[in-house]
Amino acid sequence: MSCIVGQSKRENNVEIEPMGCRPVSPDVCKSGFMAPSENITKPKKSLDQCCKCQPDKPCSFCINPSKCTEEEIERYMADEDDECFSDDTELYEPVPPEEPMEEFIPETKEAEENANVLYYILAGGICMFFIALLSLTR
Repeated sequence: MSCIVGQSKRENNVEIEPMGCRPVSPDVCKSGFMAPSENITKPKKSLDQCCKCQPDKPCSFCINPSKCTEEEIERYMADEDDECFSDDTELYEPVPPEEPMEEFIPETKEAEENANVLYYILAGGICMFFIALLSLTR
């Protein structure tokens, strides 16, 4: 079963439960379907994933949504025998995280030491400039 957009049957990096793709607004996923993280079985703790388009229906991923090429069909459309799509007609609303993630700023001693070395080199260069300037004015 290859329901996630962008992966073929040979690439099975993300696996979902049968009928795990839920209807969403097209501004969330172009196909109109998304597999919420709780419906994803591999990898564990995955993020929500956009699903492929339903077979024999227009697909917004294709250049011409009403007539996809063979390559686009393989890449962006689920197969008839795949059990990807939920029978649920109510739009699924993705839930944003409760707390925004804090910005990660790594602070290391090495970066601090490199900054100090640069300041010393800059100060030494300025001192050398003034010494040279004073020696020329004599």
